[in-house]
Amino acid sequence: MEHTKEIQQFDLNQNPKIKDINFHLKKDGVIKIENFLKSDSCDAISKILNGEQKRNSNELTFVHINDAKFFSNALAVSKTSFDLVTSKKVFDISKEYLGNNIRLKCHRAYTNEKYYYFPWHTDNKFDGEKNSKYGIVFIVYLVDTNEGATEFILGSHKYSSKFNKNNFTNNFINENYLNLIKSAKGKKGTAVISDTRTIHRGGFTKNESIKRKSFWFQIDENLDSAERLLINPEFLPKKITLELSNYLGFGRVSGLSVHPVTTNLDRVIPFHVRWQMFIRYTILTFFIPVHWLRLKLNTDFKVFIRKLLGNKVDWN
Repeated sequence: MEHTKEIQQFDLNQNPKIKDINFHLKKDGVIKIENFLKSDSCDAISKILNGEQKRNSNELTFVHINDAKFFSNALAVSKTSFDLVTSKKVFDISKEYLGNNIRLKCHRAYTNEKYYYFPWHTDNKFDGEKNSKYGIVFIVYLVDTNEGATEFILGSHKYSSKFNKNNFTNNFINENYLNLIKSAKGKKGTAVISDTRTIHRGGFTKNESIKRKSFWFQIDENLDSAERLLINPEFLPKKITLELSNYLGFGRVSGLSVHPVTTNLDRVIPFHVRWQMFIRYTILTFFIPVHWLRLKLNTDFKVFIRKLLGNKVDWN
């Protein structure tokens, strides 16, 4: 079967038929759907990536990998994210491709700039180990994405299983599949949907000011493995169907690490953040005697000092 010259594109506002989406997804391993998410919803999800990373806090936060940010617990803080991954359009597309039994494997909102590198790879893996389970991936662009858009090898989902590993070098791809590389450029709110077996990578750009924001999630036919999922219960409907329960993994084993797993601060924290931390914690070091005194002084004296300074106290 010949592949289309470009990635097949649909427009949700034109009510495309699910069977047509399914046909081209099976044929090429990737399709695009414009107007998949409204602009204000894109902005709402983007907000969870704003500001500084929270430290010494019970609040959930994103993690750094160089100049990229990943938030893998979005369903605990963003109703818009929850509504997206549980929407009828997502269920209809996923069930047509995978069958009626589906589970949300993982999700993350992310932003990356110049230095984060997505190599050529496939997504059919659990904790770094390749598997034969079927799944599809949704990438929803939260901003207009032209430079740095994800690139795909059309039709590669049909033969990527013959390779033992998930990752591929640039030289190997260029020597064997250069004519099949297609960039999934898209406007804000566009969804790029692909088979987990399709070979792809994050696109490259020479524009240093580029900042790509996307919401990524993977749905598998396998109900028995997924990343641990945190959900704000107020986002849930009052009546939870069996289908939704299975999809979210209620009562089922998760078993997979939440990615990206980042504990190596000296490698993954951006330079400017490390510099800020150095300044901040150097200053805090000089306050060690002050904090020691605060611990040693009795309560009556501390209350007296606070009242003297005009600070509010919650002591009788």
